[in-house]
Parts: sequence; structure tokens; C-alpha cells
Amino acid sequence: MKRLPLSYFAFTLLIAVASISRPVSAEQERSAEDEAYRFKLVKGAGVSVCDAYLERLNIMDYSSPPYCDRPESEDVPGFTELNRVPLSVEDVQILLPRIQGFTQHRNQDFYDFAKVAKESRGMRPSQNDLLNVKDSLGRDLKGWRYDPVIDIDNDGAPDNIIVWHGFGASGYTGRCGQGSPYDKGHDTLLRQAQLPYVLTRDNEHIDVFKTMTIFGHPSGGYRFSIQDGRKILAEKFRPIGLTMGIFKYQDLYYFDTFFDQWGDFQDQRGKQADIHNTLAVFLRKEGKTQQICEYQMTGIENITRRKN
Repeated sequence: MKRLPLSYFAFTLLIAVASISRPVSAEQERSAEDEAYRFKLVKGAGVSVCDAYLERLNIMDYSSPPYCDRPESEDVPGFTELNRVPLSVEDVQILLPRIQGFTQHRNQDFYDFAKVAKESRGMRPSQNDLLNVKDSLGRDLKGWRYDPVIDIDNDGAPDNIIVWHGFGASGYTGRCGQGSPYDKGHDTLLRQAQLPYVLTRDNEHIDVFKTMTIFGHPSGGYRFSIQDGRKILAEKFRPIGLTMGIFKYQDLYYFDTFFDQWGDFQDQRGKQADIHNTLAVFLRKEGKTQQICEYQMTGIENITRRKN
């Protein structure tokens, strides 16, 4: 099995430290529960989909914070409510090591290789059985596909898309929007990753090329500096944002995401204090991904950044 370079472990530590930023207490945020989450359009005014999505965002009844998910709705004219079909326990059992391997190492076979390596040394592989997945499904992780299938790149051909929320897309467990289990006092609120993946026809593997070209950040990955000034590209997959959703408006499919502390679509504003409350909308068409709209979430001003 390929041995991970020391730079990978340095990067993992860097992520863990850098992404815990400006924590506020859960009590502070809950004290603002009577104050609705509100969005302000900052880019795309006058564009039909941007104006309509602003209205939709501001009339939604959120059962969890918007950075956890944006619910399906066709209350605003022009939107089609997409039918989410939950993944079965068996689906999740098959896909979990693929999702985790691709997201954490850009290699969906990573954990298969690790299992073989352990067995070759007489070690017992980690057990990730159906019972554990069943207990976690709906709490630490969620997943769904769409029926009818959607055409995320708007090329006239359906794409085999699933959306994965929580463990697998994220490296840790816990319910999004609740007190973080990694904080002893539960004083910080957890942001979980929610990412779409394109699957192959057998529904058991990730179409890596399509997933990376549609949802991957144009920078090509997470890059960080080491002591001699060189830039290192981490093995981890870098999506455009960590909290993606998909919607359909006037016969076109769009996806949206909150940005994270690594920056926006142009790989800028990484140090901007409110970047984690900035929501952007994207259109994939004719082989290109273009940002169409941008919103600032207001109402509850201080929301903890998720740990990556």
C-alpha cells in the first residue's frame, strides 16, 4: 500500500487547527432563534434565478441552519421540487468506503487497499458492518439520489447523482447544527459537509472525472506552504464548497454552496471574517462552471465555522 507522506499528516493537523475559528457559544446562537435566518443578494441582482432564489431562501422554514441544507421547495414560481430518494442501508454500506476514500485521499479504493494490506499482515480489518451504518444513517450521515434523475451539467443527458451529508463526506461524526461532540461543553455548533458525487452506472463507484470537473474547486486542490516556501498539494479532494445543494429553476439545474475558510470560487477572500456565511449559486453548462449569484446570510451574525 502506498505510504502517506509526512506532508499529508502536517496538512491534516493544519486543517484541524485552522478551521476552528471564532467560536461562539451554542447558547448565543440559540438566543437568536426567534430571529429568522435572512439572506441578502450581493451579486446577481436583476438575474431572474438570483432574485427568485433570494425569495425562496427567505421564505423557507428551516428545521436546521441553512448551512446544513436548503430544503426542497416550489413555493416560488419557476422552481421544480426535486424528489430525494434516501439511500438504503445497503447502498450506504457499499458506498461509504468509496466516498470516504475519494474525499479524504482522492482515491476511492484507498480503504480497499488498506484492508488488503492489513489482511496480508494478519491484522483484522476495521468492522464497518450493516448494523453500525443503520445506527448512523439519518443522524451522523444521510444520503439520497434523485428520481427522476437530474441533468446537473445541463447537456441533455441525465447524470447519476447522489448527495452525501455527514460522515464520509466529512471526517467526523455528529449532527449538523447541534452542539459539537468534539467540544466538551458543546459550546460550538457543528457544520457537517454535504457534497454531491456522480456515480458510475453500477451505483457502486464514483465517476471521479465527472465529480471533480463539475464539483471540484478550479484551484485543483488544497495547497499549503511548507518551511522552504514550496506549495504542497494535499491528497484531499477540494470541492467548490463544503455544503452543496442542488435545485432546478426554469428547466436548468443549479447547485449552491457556502464557501469555507479556504476562500471563494476565485480562491480569494479566505481571510474574510464572514466568508463562511457567504452562499453562492453555480451553473454548469457547455462544459463550464460559472458562478451566477452570491448571498450573505444575516440575522444570526455569529455562526461557528465547521471543522474540516
